[in-house]
Amino acid sequence: MHLPGKTVHITPKSMAVLQCLAEARGDVVPRNDILDKVWPGAAVTDDVLTQCIVELRKAFDDSANDPQFIETIPRKGFRLVAPVADFEEEPAARRPFRAIIAAALIIAIIAIPVTAYFYHARQVPPDVPKTIAVLPFTDLSLGSDRGVFADGLTEELINHLMQLDGLAVTGRASSFAFKERGEDLQSIGERLSVRYLLDGSIRRVDDELRVTAKLVNVGSGVLEWSDTYPVGVDDPFAVQERIAEAVVTTLSVGLGVGGIATMEGGTRDIKAYEAYLAGEVVFRGSSAPNVFRAVDYFEEAVGLDPNFALAWVRLAEVLNWAANEWTPESERVQFRERRDQAMSRALSLAPDYIEALTTLASFHIFEHNYMEARLILDDVHARYPGPDIPYSFTFLDLSLKMGSIAGTLEALESLRRRDPLNPQLPNFVAQLYLLWDQPEDALAELERAVETGRLSPGMIEVTLTAALATGRREAIARALERIRDYTVASRGVNRRTPQDVLLELLDDREALHEYIAGAQSLNLGHNVDFFLTMWAAYLEDDEMALVTLRRNPDAWAYWHPLLKQVRKTEDFKQILIDDGVVDYWREFGWGNFCRPTDGDDFECE
Repeated sequence: MHLPGKTVHITPKSMAVLQCLAEARGDVVPRNDILDKVWPGAAVTDDVLTQCIVELRKAFDDSANDPQFIETIPRKGFRLVAPVADFEEEPAARRPFRAIIAAALIIAIIAIPVTAYFYHARQVPPDVPKTIAVLPFTDLSLGSDRGVFADGLTEELINHLMQLDGLAVTGRASSFAFKERGEDLQSIGERLSVRYLLDGSIRRVDDELRVTAKLVNVGSGVLEWSDTYPVGVDDPFAVQERIAEAVVTTLSVGLGVGGIATMEGGTRDIKAYEAYLAGEVVFRGSSAPNVFRAVDYFEEAVGLDPNFALAWVRLAEVLNWAANEWTPESERVQFRERRDQAMSRALSLAPDYIEALTTLASFHIFEHNYMEARLILDDVHARYPGPDIPYSFTFLDLSLKMGSIAGTLEALESLRRRDPLNPQLPNFVAQLYLLWDQPEDALAELERAVETGRLSPGMIEVTLTAALATGRREAIARALERIRDYTVASRGVNRRTPQDVLLELLDDREALHEYIAGAQSLNLGHNVDFFLTMWAAYLEDDEMALVTLRRNPDAWAYWHPLLKQVRKTEDFKQILIDDGVVDYWREFGWGNFCRPTDGDDFECE
């Protein structure tokens, strides 16, 4: 968008949201109406719309608390505050700045750069023939009503191709980073460092789906193979393996690639699969309403196909989130029982399924059963050489929480090569920098994630802890403003937030300390205690930090640079003992921050 004195690049979906608001000319547009118009037929979350609103406000230098352009109407939707005028109705010399919306709708320029951790685009060398990325298939149906199936077909192709020995397949997150980006295939292939790209489209004609697929050699630009498959709407799954087999036939000549394994944990029920896909999309929102909506979708999927192991795994995963993050204490036991039942069902159907085993390990990490998690992960690693991406992220999560940073950079490099645009990568890279006591580098990594649109709500919060570690007021204020803006936009509130209070108190340490101490006395739960620990350490009140850390131990907090002095106390050592960290070290080796001394004693730094 061209604005006075600057040009701002925004995503096509954010532009579509802006157009939707402009067409209403000041009237309130309900959230659901915007979702239906901008994402027709797709199962998307409120957080997707929230991210667009945040991006537009940033472009206009607008404020959620004092909106001059876009106003949040609590529990209803949004409205455009600025007047809207048709671009051609007013002479250029008399156009007021507030009419910039109409101009923006006509002269929009879309250019979204994609970057990755430690990544530089390069030519794919000719001696790397066994690498491939599957790009999101395009929905060309009238009304674009097959988007969910198009995404599902892309996922299934990635999953099928990952089963092939000798073929390296780019992960889902990196593939989907190029959805609706409009870049040429050769440029995408160079960014992903692959030799081949599988691209395609879906079009519905009457009662038939026509799936077109093509395989492109990135280095030469040659179309190696293409085909079109007519598929009945009631049985579209048959096309997936046919396309995968055609790709294998092309690649297998002289490369020894072939033999698609039977997919473990899948389904042949289209309605069950569509419910599963809808749950996957909703779950990515990571807010309380989305988590509970995802539970409904996954329960629908397993109700339609009780043997759908992958859906049982996802159901267990969202029930775990609900139990530990989004439900009152009185209801958590019930949710955990349902989670355990779902996981038990998944493992009974597919006992060797890596996704199920790594998810089970993540549950143990979540509940501080670190040794049990490590035993599961070691078993997976022993049975499956070169384990997949979910295993790698789960093992990395456990290692960092145990304070073991040796070898983590190599692990991140391996993940970057497999899935360079995975949204989890910036979070892990930032956490690693924090463990190295390099908060400025952590902050820079997270800021790059903001620029590429890969900053999740969780990473927004990590940005604050990194900013606190730098001690720079402007970085702390910017992080607080980002959390506040996201909270206001996602929850539709027009009242003062805790972030507003903290911003006002930043220059008055005594008043800030009093506010943090008051919040600490309320015992507001695990997530709040984590940040109270960070603020107390920032204020150099070790005893206050220990109170919340003792009440709600958090392994991500243990090795944060703000807790350097806290780690030297006997109370901190006792927290590690009570949390099972020391037992883990004695079984699997000590981390980088503590070491054994005389007898059973140890010291930390």
